[in-house]
Amino acid sequence: MKRIRIGQIGTGHFHAEATLATILKYPEVFDVVGIAEVSPEAYKTYGNRKTYQGLSWMTPEELLARSDLDAVLVETNEWDLVPVAQKCMDAGVHVHLDKPAGEDIEAYAKLLRQAKQKQRLVQLGYMYRYNPAIQYCYRALANQELGEIFEIDAVMSTEHVLPVRQYLSRFRGGTMYIFGCHLIDLLISFMGRPERIVPFQSKTGLDGVDFHDNGLAVFEYPKGACTIRTTSNEVKG
Repeated sequence: MKRIRIGQIGTGHFHAEATLATILKYPEVFDVVGIAEVSPEAYKTYGNRKTYQGLSWMTPEELLARSDLDAVLVETNEWDLVPVAQKCMDAGVHVHLDKPAGEDIEAYAKLLRQAKQKQRLVQLGYMYRYNPAIQYCYRALANQELGEIFEIDAVMSTEHVLPVRQYLSRFRGGTMYIFGCHLIDLLISFMGRPERIVPFQSKTGLDGVDFHDNGLAVFEYPKGACTIRTTSNEVKG
């Protein structure tokens, strides 16, 4: 079997190191040709970590110029994810794009349109899709073992330290943006498109950080309502 020649751009994402570490576990499948960084600050912070040792560092332009490149892992800071993924798509390679897919829905839609035109894959980093328990639920639903689902209530919360809460304050959606995206992905896959979504975002102001660290979203369906809750302040979460 021909190995997939893959590179990574970015080390600043929360999942960056773990994603590459997983790829490196399967040398019979993947040939890691290089790693690049768009942020000097991220390179200084993460570049010397064990997972990246022994890999070939290069610029994003050098990586994308390789004629033998099949795919790229995009693991930058969240605000660079879609712009960098777009450069990868312009270069004609498949993309693993970590989540969330940015705050600009049109930029993301453009990326997907171009991927369809070029017959390239864009895989989002929603790892819960592949969790054995979730896969079991998918099969049970397809086999009509669960009856008719009329509501789902989901929660994803944690207790973030101050620097992380300060980092998350950059995003308008707060914890619903970082955590809720996972749950929304699963909810829509089970329930389909809702008739209406009603958000209830709030700020606790803990440690003086101004961001939406406590969120609730209600998804309205013809036969019921589903809810998603997130918070950054769950005690020992």
